[in-house]
Amino acid sequence: MRSEDRAHAWARFKALVVQKERAKRRAGARMTFNASRTSLVCLVVIIGMMIGPVEAWAQGTSAADAAKSKAPPAAGHGKIMATRLPPHLKRLIDAAKRLNEEPGLILDREKIEEVIGARLIGSSPTWDSQGGRSLVESFEKDGPLAAPLWRGRVVYYDYKASETWSVSVELGYAQNLVGPELMCYSSRLVEAYWGKPFIYRPPDVHAQLQEWARPSHLPPTGPHDGQPYTAIFTALHPDSANVNFKVGPETCVDRILIGKLFKSKEYGDDRIYHE
Repeated sequence: MRSEDRAHAWARFKALVVQKERAKRRAGARMTFNASRTSLVCLVVIIGMMIGPVEAWAQGTSAADAAKSKAPPAAGHGKIMATRLPPHLKRLIDAAKRLNEEPGLILDREKIEEVIGARLIGSSPTWDSQGGRSLVESFEKDGPLAAPLWRGRVVYYDYKASETWSVSVELGYAQNLVGPELMCYSSRLVEAYWGKPFIYRPPDVHAQLQEWARPSHLPPTGPHDGQPYTAIFTALHPDSANVNFKVGPETCVDRILIGKLFKSKEYGDDRIYHE
């Protein structure tokens, strides 16, 4: 073969190789593009599937947040935390303050009715085996005790053996009831209106042992830390009443106890007891 023919054949061979290489590259590019396009389509579909639930979740969350912002804050045991004291509770606290500070009121049944703002329903006394007498009279649903779920009564006991007698005014809210409509009147609100500081006292031996075992780096249990206890205020006069605020779980105050024990030789019960 002549040199010209060999050169021509070599050139044609090179051109054929280049042509095939270019064809391979074009085919590879098409495959890459098709694969990329398929991936892109899948990605768009996935995003579309996610957008609906995400939007629904966002709308639901916004609605729930709005509802929460409108609803009163919840306290423990399903109760609604009050942001301020209602007028009827303020009147009962005022009554407790008068019975605590003014001498002689707790010794007189009619004075108690006047201070509380509700009349007592007459009842008959009972006697125990040792000759002691007891008399329990409930208040009518009147005045501040006309408020829903509030109850009140006066309890009298005569202890013959010790020659003493006691009288107590018991005011309670929603006793032994549980429900989402119940209110929680926090110890902070009651303390602020009462005007004297509450002091936490362990209610029993178990609570006292827990208090003693409290780590030294922690402060003592406070009056608004959520532990049940009784805030105690002693009478300001020999013939006025002690006042106890019963603080339950989550700092809810649900009972006010007003009363005292008297010696029969010093104070008569003729204006309290009747048959």
